[in-house]
Amino acid sequence: MIGPAGRLDAILDEPFGSHARSGQAPAIRAAVVFAHPHPQYGGTMHTKAVFQGAKGLVRIGCAVLRFNFRGVGRSAGTFDLGDGEKRGRNGAGDEAPAQWRPPVGVQGAPTIQERSGRNGAGDEAPAQWRPPVGVQGAPTILKDDFRSALDYMAARYPGVKLWAAGFSFGAWVALEVGADDDRVSVLIGIAPPVATSLSGHEYTFERTLASRKAKFFVQGEDDEVCPLAGLRAFYARLEEPRELAIIDSADHLFEGKTQEVGEALEDLLKDYEG
Repeated sequence: MIGPAGRLDAILDEPFGSHARSGQAPAIRAAVVFAHPHPQYGGTMHTKAVFQGAKGLVRIGCAVLRFNFRGVGRSAGTFDLGDGEKRGRNGAGDEAPAQWRPPVGVQGAPTIQERSGRNGAGDEAPAQWRPPVGVQGAPTILKDDFRSALDYMAARYPGVKLWAAGFSFGAWVALEVGADDDRVSVLIGIAPPVATSLSGHEYTFERTLASRKAKFFVQGEDDEVCPLAGLRAFYARLEEPRELAIIDSADHLFEGKTQEVGEALEDLLKDYEG
């Protein structure tokens, strides 16, 4: 998949595994783009909650594209802390120190892996790539990379509904881009940073708040980064339709409970007909 900065490392999961023997591919219910958490805190497309969330959506018939933002894993380009991911660098923030940046992606290699229910789940980024909490200067948005992923899925599955999903920082990107894109019909946020700051940056959700698209959320009861009380207040301001699932005793990373993230999404959306 090609983004504004070059190739984006990505994994496409399709719900074809159970139909392989019959030779009949099932109809795709929706094409989903799933964004990962903040790259400066080790977020990648292999983050466990992202992987499990994608599995849950595949189980209900969705094709799900997980991808690494620019400069993460094998994705081309470099990740900066300004608005560079939106329209090229504009001075909106300083670049992160080199020790917090993952290696620049390998250029020119095929990066889409098409899978049928199989996973490429890996570990979080090494600790040395994660800045300490409270470091100032966060990316204002990575909209263009996400839009490129939406373009890819819309072209691959013409006529199929398009959904936008993300976890933590990725939820912010997905919700705001998805709310603003007429092709997207469903917005999915896992632990969105609605009442917190990451790296000293406050996240705003004006487009999400104004959107009348269907919105689905999964939140940990004991989220220490994006507190449940803040999400409840945000949720109360949203236009219908909307649904919220709370995972008992789960922290921000859903440690030990990531499988429940996928199960929650499956339960929320399996009977949704919009």
